[in-house]
Amino acid sequence: MKTFGANLVEAREKLGISQKQLAELLGITATRLNYWEKDKRQPDIEMIKKIAEILKTSPSDLLGWDEKYNPNGKLADEVLELELLENFNKLNDSGKQKIKEYLSDLLEIEIYRNKEK
Repeated sequence: MKTFGANLVEAREKLGISQKQLAELLGITATRLNYWEKDKRQPDIEMIKKIAEILKTSPSDLLGWDEKYNPNGKLADEVLELELLENFNKLNDSGKQKIKEYLSDLLEIEIYRNKEK
């Protein structure tokens, strides 16, 4: 399985875009992009989505995830869950409590709806 960096270089070169051009499109330095391409660092999920959009590929392809591992869209759900968890962990205690209460309310509503069916 190829690394994120190797997949990024391949996708960028396939479109004939230089490191400098892609870095400008992403709003980052060429040095930062170079770190990603050499697998010294990795971008966050939002940046991976932005890279995929610019390079006309999918985040799964950039990350080297083969479709055979994702027959029912499970991988996409896992990425979303990780993104949500990442954002949740950035919240302060008050924010986390509000999210927990909101989710609890949503679950109660869903349980009620299912009982009506």
